Amino acid sequence: GAVAGINAGGFDDPGGRGSGNFPTFLCVKDYEILFADQNEKHNVIGFNKDNVLVLGQFTKEEIVANHIRDAVSFKPFLIINGKKSTFYGASGGVDPRAAIGQTADGTVLLLTIDGRQLGMEGGSMKTIADLMWEYGAITAANLDGGSSTTMVLDGKVINKPCGPAGARFLPNAWLVF
Repeated sequence: GAVAGINAGGFDDPGGRGSGNFPTFLCVKDYEILFADQNEKHNVIGFNKDNVLVLGQFTKEEIVANHIRDAVSFKPFLIINGKKSTFYGASGGVDPRAAIGQTADGTVLLLTIDGRQLGMEGGSMKTIADLMWEYGAITAANLDGGSSTTMVLDGKVINKPCGPAGARFLPNAWLVF
């Protein structure tokens, strides 16, 4: 029933076959922590009860106390409270990328950049931070990229995933209803 979606956090992919089915780090859905690894604090990318995109390092108890409704964990954070992180050159390499952000008026921004294909260079952390900033994000974070980079609109994949089989199975995603 979603009208749009984008890949979210990382996942375990034994053998690198694109069939990973277990999230890594953290996954929260409807205020329930579905998965959390053994780390005491997690790099949270999530929405709270007021639909505000929240970024930060939280314990499981802090996730509950801050009313985080839905969340994943990934890094790095690109923009926090209106301050853009500094990245130099091809920070993190040039690869397919995905990011999520939010503007001051609450608009949620979803971004994918294709790469690892003829004529598709990909982007660096600096590239996606700059793009989110250009579109007015006051909060933004990098999501799982590479072969996971996938954006769907009206039931159709609208980017060109670089995996050999096209779009891969993903255990979590940000969906727009």
